[in-house]
Amino acid sequence: MAAKFLQRPKTGKTCQDCHTPSPTLLDGKTLTNVAPGKGGVDRDPLAIHAHTFPGASSVSCLQNALTMNVDAQRQGRQVSVTVKITNDKTGHDVPAIRPCAT
Repeated sequence: MAAKFLQRPKTGKTCQDCHTPSPTLLDGKTLTNVAPGKGGVDRDPLAIHAHTFPGASSVSCLQNALTMNVDAQRQGRQVSVTVKITNDKTGHDVPAIRPCAT
């Protein structure tokens, strides 16, 4: 069985959409000001992005990166299984050796 890289889809997503999620949580609370009491300004929590850069080490990112469809057909004593994996939810190749490279 030969595997090939799943090509970069046209999702319209930027790197930041997945790798710097918002809203940012701090101690379980939504962050609206990065410097409260020190001159910080209250902002829309969706405009404050976490710099956590989740990726291959994030179970959530991995579970939501691809679509997999499986079909099995039985013919007598044989079972034929077809697996289709579609890269339709990321903005880069999978696996991503250099995700920001074009």
